Amino acid sequence: KNFIPASLANIDYPEALENEIAEALEVYRSNEQFICSFLITPILKTIWKKHRPKLNLWTGEFIKADEQLAGIPDFLISMLNEEQYQFLTPPLFVAIEAKKGEIDEAWGQCAAEMLACQKINNKSEITIFGAVTTGKVWEFGKLYQNMLTIHTIPYSVGELQKLLNILNYFFEEVEKQLPLVDITIILNTDE
Repeated sequence: KNFIPASLANIDYPEALENEIAEALEVYRSNEQFICSFLITPILKTIWKKHRPKLNLWTGEFIKADEQLAGIPDFLISMLNEEQYQFLTPPLFVAIEAKKGEIDEAWGQCAAEMLACQKINNKSEITIFGAVTTGKVWEFGKLYQNMLTIHTIPYSVGELQKLLNILNYFFEEVEKQLPLVDITIILNTDE
């Protein structure tokens, strides 16, 4: 199902980002460390900087909802808790998984991460967003209550403006949900 609006406002981004992505694509390596460091991180940081007063960007953080749902998503977006900014605190809103191979196969892992985020939040009315990417190709999904919806159109990093607009849309949707949040819950990150 297509749930991303067809028309989104263009966001401004530095020209240096386009150059950085182009350079990374010239020497593209299909390993997750390269993909995360040189393609995903610069893109996410660009959007996150616009939303930093309210949201936090995490990478490599362990999350555990229960014995079956535990792991380390490549990237997470959470609410920014200014009193405890150095700790990952619920609610968790976005899980992003980098894959060097098949995107379709990666959706199982991303869906599990999204479900873990939902369980940790303990509020099914909070929509969890997810993305799976090779760095070059991005797909997006959302989990609301018990319904996982994957947007049927993949997006290319070659259309950087469109990709940034979509990510900005997700961050905006997350910010709209902040009134649903009880910030007193602290996430246990013990492995």
